[in-house]
Amino acid sequence: MCGYLLKDLFSGIVLWIPILLAGFILWLIFDTTGEWGKNLLNFFFPNHNIDLGWGIFFFVMLFLLTGILIRKTLISNWLSRIPIWGRFFQKDGKTITITFDKLLKSQPCLFLFSPTCPSYGFIFSEEMAEINDEISDIVFVNVYDPDIPAIITGKIRAPRKEKVILLGNPAWEIIDILFYNRKVPKHLILLPWEGESKEAFRKRAEGFGL
Repeated sequence: MCGYLLKDLFSGIVLWIPILLAGFILWLIFDTTGEWGKNLLNFFFPNHNIDLGWGIFFFVMLFLLTGILIRKTLISNWLSRIPIWGRFFQKDGKTITITFDKLLKSQPCLFLFSPTCPSYGFIFSEEMAEINDEISDIVFVNVYDPDIPAIITGKIRAPRKEKVILLGNPAWEIIDILFYNRKVPKHLILLPWEGESKEAFRKRAEGFGL
């Protein structure tokens, strides 16, 4: 009985500590910016009694107008070149955000991370290769390789099409596997590419990763 109570107590602590910490940080930010804004407005309008709320409003408007100015000018092009931090300054249409919803709507697959090591991934698109100004038969597949445990942070791999096998399992089953094998489907359903014959696909699947 005591063990269950301790477990419940720990679960409650794990739930509430991040919430309280986030609330404290937000309160600290609003209180600090409000005080700074109030002092700044008092400097420009010394004969007025300015409340803390006007100080917060001042900084909200300052941040908003600064963001609009960055988006509307060439400043965003310069700031977007900064590693990691720069992605927040990229203009609309130039950035892709990976979400669970996007993964759940993507085509899961197995791809050869190395010649003998298949890995789970999610297909985003295919790219035709051009050689000497001519379109070749080489096709690369843009596969999202999720990191564990965050899943939505990962890398885009570009294996050749023949090194990728489509999976007929729903995406959520593959995500469950990626979460440290939390839940395993009864079978992995291997599917051929459109136009690939049964014989060619069976031969490719049986030798996949060998």
